[in-house]
This record gives sequence, C-alpha cells and structure tokens, in this order.
Amino acid sequence: MDKPCIQPNEYPRRILLAVAAHSPQIVTETLYALTQQIEPAYMPTEVHIITTGLGMPFVLQLLDLPGDSPGWITKVCRDYGLPRPQCDLRHIHCITDTQGGVMDDVRTRDDNTNAANFITRVVRDLTADPKSSLIVSLSGGRRTMTFYAGHALSLFGRIQDQLTHVLVEEEYFFNEAFFYPPPRSVWVVREDHTGFDASQVEVILAVIPFVRLRDSLPPALLAGDVRFSEAVATAQAEFDAPRVSFNKVTAELQCGAFKVVMKPVELAFYLWFLKRRVAGKPPVRWSDDEKVAS
Repeated sequence: MDKPCIQPNEYPRRILLAVAAHSPQIVTETLYALTQQIEPAYMPTEVHIITTGLGMPFVLQLLDLPGDSPGWITKVCRDYGLPRPQCDLRHIHCITDTQGGVMDDVRTRDDNTNAANFITRVVRDLTADPKSSLIVSLSGGRRTMTFYAGHALSLFGRIQDQLTHVLVEEEYFFNEAFFYPPPRSVWVVREDHTGFDASQVEVILAVIPFVRLRDSLPPALLAGDVRFSEAVATAQAEFDAPRVSFNKVTAELQCGAFKVVMKPVELAFYLWFLKRRVAGKPPVRWSDDEKVAS
C-alpha cells in the first residue's frame, strides 16, 4: 500500500500556478524561493501560468521556444541543479471571453466576469487530481486576477494546497534583466547606468493562510463546469440561515435557492409544520403507535 502523502512536497504531482502579465519574473522568483528558501523544499513538477493577450509576449520569456535561447525557467533550474518542471505553451492559460476569443486585458465589467469564471475553472481543474498538490502565487497580473485566483483556491483548495506571495524590492520588480538571484555574482545595469549584484537581491516568500471551503460545495459543482459567482453563492448558502417559503399561487416550496418537489400528502404535512412554526407552537413528530407527541 502506498504511503499517504502528508506534506505538499510529498505529492507525486506538484503544481505551481501563477497569474502573470508584465512581470513574468514572479514565476522564477517563486520557483527560486520554493526550492532554495523553505524547508522542506517544494520542487514543482509542472508550472501553469494564467495571463492575458497583452501579457503573453512577456510570459513567453519563461519558455524554451524553437530557435531561441533557453527560457528563464530553464535558466534558474540549470543554475541551481533542479529538474526542469513541465512548462510549455500547453501550460499557459490565456483568459478568454464567452466566445472563446483571447482577452487582451481585464478592464470592463464583462472582462472581470469572464476572468473570474476562467480562473475558477483552471483552479478547479488543477485541484481535481487527488495525487496533486497546488501552490498558487498571488504576485503578478492585475489585482482583480490575483483576487480571483486566491478566492478560487479558497473555494476548491485542499489541505495540501497553499497560497503564496513573493516579494522583492520595487526597484527590481520590473527589471527585465532580473528574474531571480543567481548563485554567483551577476552585475545588472539599470536604465540610469547604475547597477546592482543580482545575487544579493533578497526574495521573500510569504505563505498566506486561507479558509478552505471545498467540503461545503456539492459534488456536481466540483465535477462540472462552474462559474465563479455560482461557486461563491453555493459556498455562502452553507453559512446562511435556513429559509423556507411556500408560494400559494404556484404551490411551490422553496428551501433557500432550491425548489423542493413533494407528493401532495407530504406537502400538506410540511405546510402544517410550517404553520405551527410561524405560530410559535412546539414541534411535532410522527409516531407508529398513532400518538403524536408535541
């Protein structure tokens, strides 16, 4: 029998998911921090990136493209003797609209809705494999995108999943020559012709606690296509006070957001119970010996 996995790094499939656009450095900085700074080290077996149409050219710097020099993921792995995780065009998730068209950016109300649904589906899919652990980085992309990624992990995250944020000083954040601190001295020249030693840059990885609501979601929502708003509403319903109503015109019984279908006799008894509850009378129960205890 296989030994059960306890720590995130013990799972055979270890996934790093990042939201990135104009700052693809957050992927390699997180990869560096996960493998060089924390104990036990977490070496992803695959890296997934959510981006937009405008962010795609920046994200491509991370990949090994035909006829091009090695991407930054390969570079950090070579520098630190790490096995390169799977990451190619199949692992880049470009946000699409309802027609399947690539979204250049997230600005309008519809853009936000589409981004929320898209990111929710990606996180749901990556947490579906029981043999996987997932680390989500909140460091890149628009704030709304990172919010949706974090909230989606709160909805679908398991005990082995983590939420992180990687931090570097602002002056290094968008520097196109700095993607991680190398193990040797490398001098990087800024636009103003001053420079810094990239190996001395401090990278801080913060692990962010989050509430896991997965167990409150119905199996159908975990298995099928899901919208962000639907998942949130379903999770919220678990914490809302129970509410029951009956429509006399349509003869429909409503419990929370769900319509309940009953046989006429059962419905009649249930309505009697409701009326007693509204009138403040004590509860009753059915008894096989034809006695009703109130």
